[in-house]
Amino acid sequence: MVSPWPTTPGPLIMVVQFVAFLGAFHQPGPLDPWVAGVVASLLTTWVTFVPCFLFILLGAPYVEPLHLTLPDLSSARLVPLLIAVIAAVLIFWRSWSVLRVLGVCAALGLIAGLAGLPGVCRAGARTRSGRIQAVSSARWWRWSA
Repeated sequence: MVSPWPTTPGPLIMVVQFVAFLGAFHQPGPLDPWVAGVVASLLTTWVTFVPCFLFILLGAPYVEPLHLTLPDLSSARLVPLLIAVIAAVLIFWRSWSVLRVLGVCAALGLIAGLAGLPGVCRAGARTRSGRIQAVSSARWWRWSA
């Protein structure tokens, strides 16, 4: 059984390697049981660690330029924030199902949009300049280059 607590991958991979050794040792096919067990252990270690190292070494240059900045709290909109708080209360305090809460939040968003409350952006709504307004004009996060 694998522990549900956070752990380093080393002990888990050692268990996988040991299981591979035992499996090959007990079902060696035409090989000597010890040779089959060692080959299975080496193969398991190779196919477990190599993808991790490739992801890290080859992906690092692309991940490094991405830096998450702090949220711009001036872009917070009151109505969506209230709908999110209502959703959290319904899920965690009232123990409603997610589907039921999703329906309530969709209805609240629709009502707020049709009522024209500030901070609710309607897709396809025209601005004063005549341009079509985007679905979301505020961003809670942005990536710096």
